[in-house]
Amino acid sequence: MSTCSQVTGGAYRCTCNSEYYNNVGTCTNKINVDASCSSTGPSNQCKDAMSTCSQVTGGAYKCTCNSGYYNNVGTCTIKINVDAICINAGPSDQCKDAMSTCILVSGNHKCTCNSEYYNNAGACTNKLGSGVICTRVNDAAECVSNAVCKTVSSALKCTCNSGYYDDKFGTSGGQCKAG
Repeated sequence: MSTCSQVTGGAYRCTCNSEYYNNVGTCTNKINVDASCSSTGPSNQCKDAMSTCSQVTGGAYKCTCNSGYYNNVGTCTIKINVDAICINAGPSDQCKDAMSTCILVSGNHKCTCNSEYYNNAGACTNKLGSGVICTRVNDAAECVSNAVCKTVSSALKCTCNSGYYDDKFGTSGGQCKAG
């Protein structure tokens, strides 16, 4: 549990081994992710180096993974980027972007932006409404459903597909409705 070594002056100093922390002079097992911890305990009481003793819903304190990490079966693992492979039936918070979910895409599970969002350089961004300036010509990915990015009056804008109308009737930001 501890290792003692001689220091300058001939005295001995004992330190807790890596799996333990100093709990008021006693070496105590470090605490697993999601287990209860002490709000007044030392900063190294949690077993995973990427976890911290934090107050959770209900007021209790637990060792929780730091921002940018998720609990992967007791180990804090870096969150997964948009369009990267994720764990089927894994933790719901494994994807880095809060507006993405791990779903099956072309034979692989990937962190994919939710339906009202698109992948904008690795960040899930709200889809653009009809009449809003877009950047990907002839691409529907960044526009709301039933719209595509087209050149309108020398500018690229999300434009409703044939058979659909802008529910804001030309005011930027509308949805494309069947009509």
